[in-house]
Order: sequence, then C-alpha cells, then structure tokens
Amino acid sequence: MKSIKYEHSVRRMKSTNNEIQVLDSFITERYNESTRQWVPRWKEEFTYLPDGCIEQVIYGSWVKPSGNGEKFRETYSYDSNKNLIEAIGMKWDTISMDWVNDHKYEFLYDDNENLIEKAAYFWNKTDNVWNNDFKNNYSFNESGNLSQEIYIVWNKSDNDWVNYNKCIYFYEEEILTHYIRFQWNESTEKWDTAYRNEIFWDDNGCEIEGKVYKWDTLSSDWSILSNYYTPRNDDGNIIQYLNYGWNSSSTEWINNYKYDYTYDSQGDLILFISYYWDPGENQWKHYDRSTYHYSEQNITGFLRNNLQVNVYPNPSYQFISVEVAGTTNPLYFELFDLQGKEILSVKFIERIDIDVRHLKTGIYVYRVIYNNQIITGEIINVE
Repeated sequence: MKSIKYEHSVRRMKSTNNEIQVLDSFITERYNESTRQWVPRWKEEFTYLPDGCIEQVIYGSWVKPSGNGEKFRETYSYDSNKNLIEAIGMKWDTISMDWVNDHKYEFLYDDNENLIEKAAYFWNKTDNVWNNDFKNNYSFNESGNLSQEIYIVWNKSDNDWVNYNKCIYFYEEEILTHYIRFQWNESTEKWDTAYRNEIFWDDNGCEIEGKVYKWDTLSSDWSILSNYYTPRNDDGNIIQYLNYGWNSSSTEWINNYKYDYTYDSQGDLILFISYYWDPGENQWKHYDRSTYHYSEQNITGFLRNNLQVNVYPNPSYQFISVEVAGTTNPLYFELFDLQGKEILSVKFIERIDIDVRHLKTGIYVYRVIYNNQIITGEIINVE
C-alpha cells in the first residue's frame, strides 16, 4: 500500500540465480512451571517452488512424546504475477493413511492486483463437494489504500450470505492513523460500533505505540482498554513488545504481557519468547517460545523479503495485535483451530488488532499472507 514505505527492509539480489536463506521450519514449545522444562507443542515445515513461492506447508500439533499428533497440509497455486489464487488444505487420515480434503480458499484480484475477495469452503464428506463457509470483501480508496473490509458468513438455513463484521480504515496524508470495527446486529439490521484502534509511528515509518478503545453504549464514548509499546533495534526490527491493561478501579496501567525477539546476522527472526505477568510474585514468567530454522536455497529471480511478523499478546484473552514491518501491499491474517478449521480471516495494512474474546481457551494457529510469502505461528487464547 502507499501508506507506509519500507524500502530499507527489502533487498533485491543482483543476480537472477541466487543462494538465499529461507525458512525451513519452526517449533513452538510451552514452558512447564512444575518441571521447568520446555515442552514441544507445534511444528511447521515449508517447501518452495523454484521462483521462491511457497509450494506446501505441513503442520501439526505435538501431542505425543514421539511428536506424532494431528497433521495438516496446505498446497498453493499462483497466477502469472505470483498472486496466490488458491489454497487447498488437507488432513492426514490415520485410517486410510492418506491425505483427505478439509478446507479451501480462493482469491480474486482487481486490475491493480489488489485482493478484493477471499472465499472459504469446507469439505462436505457426505456429498463429496465443497460447501460455502465465509467471504472477505475488500474496498480501496482512490490512493489505493484499503478503506473497508466486510466479513460475511454463509447461512445454511436461509441458503444466503449474511453480514458478520466490518472494519473501516482512516488515513492522514496516506498514513494509517486508526481504524474502527463494527459488529452486525441481526435484531436492528444495523452495524454496531465496537472497537477503535489508534496507531502511532516514528519518523522511519515504524509503529512504536498503539491504543485500543471499546465503545461504551452507556456513555456513548470510547473507553480505553489497553496500550502497548514496541522498542526496536537499529534495523527497525521489533526487539520487545510490552502490553499494559487499564485498571479503571485503581486508574493505573498494569502489566499484561511481553515478548522478546532475537534475530540472526541477516535480520531473520530465530527466537521468540513470550512472558506473562504474575501479580502474586510480581514478576514476569515464561509462557512459550518458538525457534526458527533456515537453510540456503538456490532461488531463481527471488525477491529477498525480511518480513518480521509479530503477533501479540500471547497468551491472549481479549485482543491480539498483528504487526508486520517491511510491507507496501495488503496483508491477510488467518486464524485456525487445531482441527484445521478457519476461525477468522482479515485484511490489514501494517498492523491490526483483533477481538478474540469469543474464542475458547486453547491453542490456535495463525497464518500471515503477503504477496507470495506465507508466515505461520501459534497463539494461546485464555477465556
């Protein structure tokens, strides 16, 4: 998008045939307070096409000592411009010992290669057909910036699409300043105001602070929910995320969560550690960590992209924030449960805050899509 430029984050190779470092896999572990050991929870493995596009992702939960848990696979198809046009998800069937259909996504673009629709389907085992699930529709302003996103779901009873939520984005001099989320009210058949997210940037176009508000229907005004800060290194990569919640009773900010990020010499994320605040012991405690593994691969005409994806807080209980530096085009955030079912899908620019209070306690897998790049990870939600 034209809102923020990150030319320094993208490196183009001088040759059309290059040896570059690409992500092979990552493993997420949970910290066990009793044993003081890290326990494996999730793993993802990636394979690539010769042009650097993601060809396939295999992922699964680590629910047994041997590491053999539920496994899923997604394969991807692209158009001639390397735009993702289809993703097919399959689940490993332990009875037939084969991959079986689970879910599918189709992507539609306008003449400017802006994604204007994403359609999701689930596999109907009884009829052996793909059934409608949900859609995301996107609109853009005259400057090419994302202006509105509407999420609709398929109503089986009425056999029709129905509104669910929408988001409107606001800019000043093509810089995203805030966005407002609305929830569809079936009774009034109108959009109810829900949340407001404000974003603050430094002179280099890096997000350094954010605030989340909730619409108070009694006072007809916004009430503050949380605040966060994102310190960065000299390369502009976030090295820590600090989240604070507002205590209306004591009228003060209290610690919620924090994350630490470690990078290698090339600026690639190699270690992510999350902590939660223990008010009883008045200290930070480990929650989970992810280690990222890379290898050198020979890619033809590959654009080296140093995307740094930050999803926080983790664990979450009200909202999750998704931040991606190094982007000039729209991004797409998808969230799945451990059965591979998609929970939500949203489009955003640079950063977005997502309400997850409706989710049950458990582990969820996310995926961020940017151009031909797919970055995945795991979050834990606490009711």
